[in-house]
Amino acid sequence: MLDRSCSLINSYAAQAIGKGSIVKLYVCVQPLRILEMQYANIGKRFLAFLLDLVIWFVLASIVYALLLVFFSALLTSITTSSEASDQLGFLILIVVGWLYHSINHSSPRQATLGKRAFGLTVSDLNQNKISFGRATGRYFAFVFFTLLALADFLPVPFTEKSQALHDLISGTVVFEKKHQNKE
Repeated sequence: MLDRSCSLINSYAAQAIGKGSIVKLYVCVQPLRILEMQYANIGKRFLAFLLDLVIWFVLASIVYALLLVFFSALLTSITTSSEASDQLGFLILIVVGWLYHSINHSSPRQATLGKRAFGLTVSDLNQNKISFGRATGRYFAFVFFTLLALADFLPVPFTEKSQALHDLISGTVVFEKKHQNKE
């Protein structure tokens, strides 16, 4: 169903569609939203990262505790060794982080809770919302480079768009919302 900002234009296009056909063409005009965007600096990105890290670890701890409660018999045999317990914890940390980051970055808000707290959003290079697949690739690039002793953030001060390695690989940027105008 079309809203009130759309108008119907009838046009005859017998040659384009078929003899005697009527083409209904709707023209819709939506208010233009102009967002003034600025590339996020490393300070805000790092603070957002620290907040997200706390949230991420809390969520992973809750998942780990729930798994211990609901699957205690199975997990007891797995987690009897400290090494197996550490591996399970690391796996949970990776999966929870993947879901937390990818779902939030590909959502309409385009940001994790940490990024939202600092007014940051993630988009593609044309300021469009990214897909879950692109957000997933971005997350795993982030994990890979973060495991390389935080090498992920080294290019931020040196790139024109303040991009980390995972941004460069996934073709994304992080913006700071300044204000929003409606015309």
